[in-house]
Amino acid sequence: MRDKRLGQAIGIGLVISTAIVFGRALGYGFISYDDAEYVTANPLVRGGLSWQAVIRAFTSSHFANWHALTWISHMVDVQIWGMNAGGHHLSSILLHILNVVILFALLRRLTGSVGRSGFVAALFAIHPMHVEPVVWIASRKDVLSTLFALLTIWAYAKYVESAKISWYFLVVVFFAMGLLAKPMLVTLPFVLLLLDYWPLCRLSVSGAPVLSPQSKIKHCTMWKLLAEKTPLFAISVMSSLLTYSVQRHDQALRSLDAIPAGIRLSNAVVSYVSYIGRMVWPRNLSIFYPHPMDSLPEWKVFGAILVLTGITLYTIYVAKRRPYFPVGWFWYLGSLVPVIGIIQFGSHSMADRYTYVSFLGLFILVAWGIPELLCGKRGDDGSPGGASALPFVSLISLSALAVAAWAYVGCWKNSYDLFAHALAATHNNVVAHCSFADELKLRGRLPEATAHYQRALEINPFDSIALNNLGVALAESGKRENAKRLFYRAIKINPMDAEAHNNIGVALAAEGRLGDAITHYFKALKSAPGHAMAHYNLGVALMAQAKIDEGIKHLAYAARLSPDDARIHY
Repeated sequence: MRDKRLGQAIGIGLVISTAIVFGRALGYGFISYDDAEYVTANPLVRGGLSWQAVIRAFTSSHFANWHALTWISHMVDVQIWGMNAGGHHLSSILLHILNVVILFALLRRLTGSVGRSGFVAALFAIHPMHVEPVVWIASRKDVLSTLFALLTIWAYAKYVESAKISWYFLVVVFFAMGLLAKPMLVTLPFVLLLLDYWPLCRLSVSGAPVLSPQSKIKHCTMWKLLAEKTPLFAISVMSSLLTYSVQRHDQALRSLDAIPAGIRLSNAVVSYVSYIGRMVWPRNLSIFYPHPMDSLPEWKVFGAILVLTGITLYTIYVAKRRPYFPVGWFWYLGSLVPVIGIIQFGSHSMADRYTYVSFLGLFILVAWGIPELLCGKRGDDGSPGGASALPFVSLISLSALAVAAWAYVGCWKNSYDLFAHALAATHNNVVAHCSFADELKLRGRLPEATAHYQRALEINPFDSIALNNLGVALAESGKRENAKRLFYRAIKINPMDAEAHNNIGVALAAEGRLGDAITHYFKALKSAPGHAMAHYNLGVALMAQAKIDEGIKHLAYAARLSPDDARIHY
């Protein structure tokens, strides 16, 4: 009865504290970074929920991604809330709260520990590293996929207890749905293997932890446990191949010429340690962390290798006495493999959102390890002792994390504040400079914006986005020839740059070269079929060539894509 009341109190506390930390985001709008591609300017989503849109979500890719369930979740939001960003934020926050409650109930069921399960759920709920996946609307895929990951584990635990095929069927269904939300979950079958070791204690090998004689769970050999998960591994392989194909087709993958294997491995090991550091001391968080390329000092790389090797060797050494240790550590290492940068997409080195699932392993390790560390003893049942120390340690750490998370949520109020914070938190951040400059330009502060674009190009002279954005700023300052040269440089670097093609088209149209302008508008739309301004500019150019019907078609489509853009409806 006491555990039941304690569990209810913890559950209510988790919901309330999570709502307090993230609730202020309900008054925030969309941000300029990726929210347009995912929602506000996404033709797949803007029309709301329909059978046609659902079919398109399953049969086409968008923005170098194929995650049909994520698109459908955004469609549902548009259907309910329209373009009211507060409603979209509410959906993400509710999903996060649901994940927190399920995680608490799941860990309690698996381990029987109310307090430690509550501590893990609380860390998951209010850690500052989890602000990004919850508050960033474009990161819906993280909270949604994690919901299905937790449901997969829940169904798996029920299958292990009952051996009923119906529960295994649900395991497969939930796992597939998780991958349809975000393919990062391809490593989840390996997490299930870890859970077989502890706390399910299914592995019948020497040194493996065992359950009490009253347990209904049967022991299995490793081969049987692997064979049992064959369907899940097969689904993982198919999802990985499909994701790789889509990213490669949409040119989102970075080649080995651009980022050599040695640089990728160096960044990977340093990122693993950096994530741990930010878990313990979450400062200088940013929406974007630039890739260091070849600037990582050797001491940092070798230091990271020593840290990871040391923890791994210690994990193996204590695996029998502290079975939670290998589960937590290898959960962390393994779940980050798809996004650690060995296969590199984009120009980031790491991302807070990648920790939404992977930190669960470290949180488990901390929750079960802290009492043992503080008290240095174990109970008669082999579980860690010193449980009385956990509430005090929990209260201090969780209070500090909640305050830090609440403060960081405030940085996401708008794009201006978000990228001002990113510039303060990071160094040589081209994306932050360009995005902050965009916000300055919207506020009419063109000279300051130009300075940030130029700073971005000082950091990376070959950044096509910085070239294009500086060109726009120069064009608005009347320096059209200089602007046009920058647009051509951007296209030379990235022939698929839709913005640069559209801007060249505008410059050529202003010179009366409509035929050349139309060519570039079509190239822009080939790269980005949902580019509203390219459709609009193409429509205007076609109308000027007396191609009325074709021009009206593009103008009407532009209006549907961006109904709130006054330029299109002028």
